[in-house]
Amino acid sequence: MYKGTIFIAGIHGVGKSTLCKEIANQLSIKHLTASQIIQKYTDTSLEISTKYVSNIPTNQIILSEGLKNEIIGQRVILLDGHFVLLNDEGTPSMIDISTFERLLLSVIITIVDDPIAISRRLFLRDNVYYEVDLLSKMQTTELQQANAIALNLNIKTITLDLRLHKDPISIFSSLLSTYI
Repeated sequence: MYKGTIFIAGIHGVGKSTLCKEIANQLSIKHLTASQIIQKYTDTSLEISTKYVSNIPTNQIILSEGLKNEIIGQRVILLDGHFVLLNDEGTPSMIDISTFERLLLSVIITIVDDPIAISRRLFLRDNVYYEVDLLSKMQTTELQQANAIALNLNIKTITLDLRLHKDPISIFSSLLSTYI
């Protein structure tokens, strides 16, 4: 029986996928990224050299429809994604709440970190520089949206601030154990 989608939120480069991969292996649960699902269930590939996303509303429908197929036979899914994306013009764009209503969320865990560290990580990983101010604003908006959507859906939201924990894997694992 499906217990729900554990949504791991955060801006690009904060460390969602790194943490999720480690924990999914430890706890033997399925981990997917929103972009993996969108790519799997569409004919087009997402541009990964920049974080600009076109057709955000259409992609979100593909995500929610694709997730329906992915949950078959699973007790939970660890899904990492975003509440805020850069649209194709490079402007932060909030994802509509209707997407999250369709994802069968059981909890939202938002990961935050120092925007300077995130900027460095993105540059090393993608060879693209993002202004620290933009990342800071996106992270603030991401956290606000996480809280607003959790309130609207009547589910718990947790913030994991990587600046406060020397061993985020252990903290993340203990947070998740309640929802598995």
